[in-house]
Amino acid sequence: MDIENQIKLAAMTVKRLKPPVPKEFATIQEHMLLDNANQDYFCKLVAQSPDRAAQLLQLAKKTYMSDSRETPTNLRQIAHMYGLYPLYTLYLALVIEDIECGRQEVNIMNYNRNVALAAAQIAHWIYEISPSEAY
Repeated sequence: MDIENQIKLAAMTVKRLKPPVPKEFATIQEHMLLDNANQDYFCKLVAQSPDRAAQLLQLAKKTYMSDSRETPTNLRQIAHMYGLYPLYTLYLALVIEDIECGRQEVNIMNYNRNVALAAAQIAHWIYEISPSEAY
């Protein structure tokens, strides 16, 4: 087998083992580094990948605790309820989970995510700590 075919075979093997970083990921990273990052643009970028947007919506709905009976139905509502940076953190967790985690790492990430969300919910009742800081 010549070197060109070996490289093609190696490339195909790597693609099967490790999913690529989502195409919108770099744009979202750049946006979040801006001082004026906003929820609407973040939601628009995430929505470019419908599967990831659905995962994020499902995860956020599952982990959000509220006294109201209102169930969020889209990313903008979730962004308003969570805040931009906690929602961004959930997005990053989903991306990292897809890229390089085995079962044990996923369990650790889920546990850490749940602890962070619980801290953010408790912070609503503490005057001096914002939910974003607690998260």
